[in-house]
Amino acid sequence: MTSVAGRKKSIISTIAPSIDLPIGNNALLNKAASQSTSLYQQCSALRARLMRVQDFAQFFSLSASPGASSSRRSTDPVTQLWDCFALGVPLCYLYNLIPTVHPLDVNVDPDSFDPSNEKARKRAIAMFAMGLKSVEGCGTFMVTDLWDRDSNDGFVKVRPYLLVLATAL
Repeated sequence: MTSVAGRKKSIISTIAPSIDLPIGNNALLNKAASQSTSLYQQCSALRARLMRVQDFAQFFSLSASPGASSSRRSTDPVTQLWDCFALGVPLCYLYNLIPTVHPLDVNVDPDSFDPSNEKARKRAIAMFAMGLKSVEGCGTFMVTDLWDRDSNDGFVKVRPYLLVLATAL
């Protein structure tokens, strides 16, 4: 019997046990939030960058005015950016700052813009979306992606284009 026990011992010692351990941060659900994955952090960084763009702060003020599309005055960067870009004109203003593109035919003066004019806002968003076709690394989106407030899916879809645009400035 000792030979059998010795034999079992030799088999066990030559085969290393294989246990599959989960790898930390390997799945979407257990991944730690970081600046590259958090919508809040990306919007916060984008807002800070836009505040350094000459005369852009006026558009944030315009989007928070009582006549704007949103009656809320949020401090949340996602909501602030969404309210601002839903005006349309700030998008065109940023687009026209890119030196390698043909400027859009949209009046981007915040003093002459009426935030309650939905037709002008939708037109500006559409002009911006069509202009993105000429920017390398950008696709396109529909006006409803930025306009529809039932879900933030549209804003999440538009956000990468805004980041590309901000890095082009």
